[in-house]
Amino acid sequence: MSFCFGKGRIKVVLGTSWVDILREELHLFLGSDRRREMRIGERYYQGKHDILERKKTVVGPGGRLEECKHLQNSRVVDNQYARVVDQKVSYLLGKPLTIRTEREGFSGPLLELFGPDFQRKLRLVAEDALNAGIGWLHPCYDGRGNLKFRRIAPWELKPFWADDAKTELEGAIRVYQRERGGGMPADTVVEHFSPEGICCFVDCEGEFRMERGIRPYFASAEGAGVWPGVPLIPFRAGFREISLAGSPNQMAIQSMYADMDLDAGVMEIEFQAAFRELMSFVCAHLERSGMPGLSPGEVEVIFHWDVLINETENIENCIRSASILSRETILCQHPWTRDVEKEMRRIAGEATEKAARERKEISIWGVPM
Repeated sequence: MSFCFGKGRIKVVLGTSWVDILREELHLFLGSDRRREMRIGERYYQGKHDILERKKTVVGPGGRLEECKHLQNSRVVDNQYARVVDQKVSYLLGKPLTIRTEREGFSGPLLELFGPDFQRKLRLVAEDALNAGIGWLHPCYDGRGNLKFRRIAPWELKPFWADDAKTELEGAIRVYQRERGGGMPADTVVEHFSPEGICCFVDCEGEFRMERGIRPYFASAEGAGVWPGVPLIPFRAGFREISLAGSPNQMAIQSMYADMDLDAGVMEIEFQAAFRELMSFVCAHLERSGMPGLSPGEVEVIFHWDVLINETENIENCIRSASILSRETILCQHPWTRDVEKEMRRIAGEATEKAARERKEISIWGVPM
């Protein structure tokens, strides 16, 4: 059996060292500063700030500080942090993404996969990226064989990278709590992700045991299904600091949007890289579904930033560009467009109807009316 713990695969034999290796990796992850920072970011986003733990103290006997419980201790949380996180997410993802390809026949399946459910989940991943520095999506199949994208909390996942740049994922472990019911303490479940599948372990009241061996990610006609790589996609924010906006005057609003514009640009670069990686799994899924031939580079993901714009000016710019840009490109930039391909079909249908009416008028009157 093979287990991946970064920078090369470690082959271990059941009953010898695999338990010790897994326990050590898990111990290091659970006690790491990086995971602690992730939990702090999420806690602050939820409004659980340090000020809520503040106590009023006085000097007691022996010079020791003691809590003074009879004094009023009012604590108010003004969650500016969550407000700015929400602003940044809405700025980048406030409008639906456009998924576009020139390959005929693939637009429909792609739009179905990346519909409202996916885009709602992507907002949660973006929140993770801002609060914890990274968010994770796990492409997997549900019980009916449909491709789904599962969000995994970043503080649950320890990745193992094959390179120092952290671009090639070799494996990962996920740790989470599983309720047992009946008032019994929850189990700590540890899942190990490798290229071959997922192996599950359980730490039950101090007993660390394997619950099941490697389970393939899916079944195929050839046997155990294998993805192009470990099916965990990292979405990074690309920056660490979140700056709070000042007073809500016009200058502050413009400055805030300028800051968000810079941050959104960095974040989009990281998300575009994540989408390119995600598309390799989507293309593999489509090939297994009888639609081969699509490559990740043939799919374009367009973000529509929720920028502060003059809508009338934007429309006028689209009209002025009609002689130098294609109609499809102009429709992509038009603020009223929600689905470019649907709009193109409507335009083509209206043109066909108009031509049919003109032919009918000519046949009746001999000349157009």
